[in-house]
Amino acid sequence: MKYKQHILIALLLTIAANAVKADQAPFTLSGIKDKKIINNIQLSLKSVTIFKKHHRSNSHTTKLLYFNKIISAIKPFGYFQPQIKLTKNKLNQLHFLISLGKPTTIKDINFKIMGAGKSNHHFNQIKRKYKQEIGHTLNTQAYKEIKDNLYKVASNKGYFDAKMVSSTITINRNTNLAYIKILFSTGQRYKIGTTTFSKTPFNHTFLTNFVSYKKGEYYNGNQIQITQRNFASSYYFQQAIITPQIKHSHHHVVPIRIDLIPVLQYSFTVGAGYGTDTGIRGIFNIENHYVNQYGHRFKLRTQASMKNNNLILSYEIPTGNP
Repeated sequence: MKYKQHILIALLLTIAANAVKADQAPFTLSGIKDKKIINNIQLSLKSVTIFKKHHRSNSHTTKLLYFNKIISAIKPFGYFQPQIKLTKNKLNQLHFLISLGKPTTIKDINFKIMGAGKSNHHFNQIKRKYKQEIGHTLNTQAYKEIKDNLYKVASNKGYFDAKMVSSTITINRNTNLAYIKILFSTGQRYKIGTTTFSKTPFNHTFLTNFVSYKKGEYYNGNQIQITQRNFASSYYFQQAIITPQIKHSHHHVVPIRIDLIPVLQYSFTVGAGYGTDTGIRGIFNIENHYVNQYGHRFKLRTQASMKNNNLILSYEIPTGNP
């Protein structure tokens, strides 16, 4: 019996040891203090570990994979000539001693906004903010985010033909200096055309009361979001999807499509309870969320008990924005 217990304990200890070993990273790093760079390297090296599990490769190939992954993980932070030394620690894990080398500094940023939106405050705010990076270490992720933000503003403000004319980073490896060029064309700003709705129980006039923009105004994504919230926060709709139909635009006028899913027309509430003042009581409520195409609502609330009965009727007619 004791022999079996010893075997069981040994087996459990082996499983626990293997679990700890599996949870440990197969490599360690030193020489870098920046946590963002360390995290990026660790994330990148995991793909090599997964590759090794599913493919046979010699030590030289694996070493190259590791080194290439480390270099690629460091580059976005402005270090393009790192020194890497590979050894093994006491636990027989791979250990990478990394020297980042000199950082690449941004020497100049040639940033131009062209087109109808060249004076737009939002575009120029992005431009001014990024120009402040001159003299700082190059970060290619920030460079990518700047370009993404230009497209986000363009989409939100109705510059649907916006495009990146040129975007380059030129690096002088001898001086560790970077020269950035961003040429962004906004194109024309679109105006709002006709708004159409999916089929609902409501008439067009009632639905337009939820709309916060007007035909002929410049497209503004913020007003589109407000309109969507107006529909979603009402008692009438489960969901509202608003789509600028760019493919159907003419002469820089974009029609708007609003797809609506109404709530169920009727809702019921039935309940029972007991109170010292009322005794046993029953509750029955019914609500018609839209009596007609104009959004009128009807509510019936009843409470019956051994001592008293209540009946409340209400009829609501919406005005303005429902």
